[in-house]
Amino acid sequence: MNLMQLAWRQLPVFLCFLLMSGCATYHPVDVDQSRLLPERQQQVVDQVKAAMSKGDITGLSLAVVDKGGLLWSGNFGFADKAKQQTPNANTLYRIGSITKLFTATAIAQLHERGLLDLHDPVSKHLPELKVAACFGGPDITIAQPPH
Repeated sequence: MNLMQLAWRQLPVFLCFLLMSGCATYHPVDVDQSRLLPERQQQVVDQVKAAMSKGDITGLSLAVVDKGGLLWSGNFGFADKAKQQTPNANTLYRIGSITKLFTATAIAQLHERGLLDLHDPVSKHLPELKVAACFGGPDITIAQPPH
């Protein structure tokens, strides 16, 4: 499995993370007017309501994008339930271990552009990371999964 396939396989995890960012109101707050058709916007809102209800989610922010950029975005529920504060474009969310998805996607994109070889030692791109020197073994490559 190449990195791009891995990144796409992890996409549902990323989307679930967005939906599990927190449970309360079921109406969108601060929804952008956008390029997404109104009936599609309603489908997104309905799916978010269902996910929030089912997942006991306090609040979330969601964006729908394509190659042309932002199609639609909305903020739902509460950023701080106790203060009845709604989420907005400046709301910070915990991202947990989702950074692995971002890293794998960036690596796959660099590889596709020919800027990175998956068999390169990690230290070629991160010289400060000299794991082999610490353990006396061969250099760790980008494609090697961590153990």
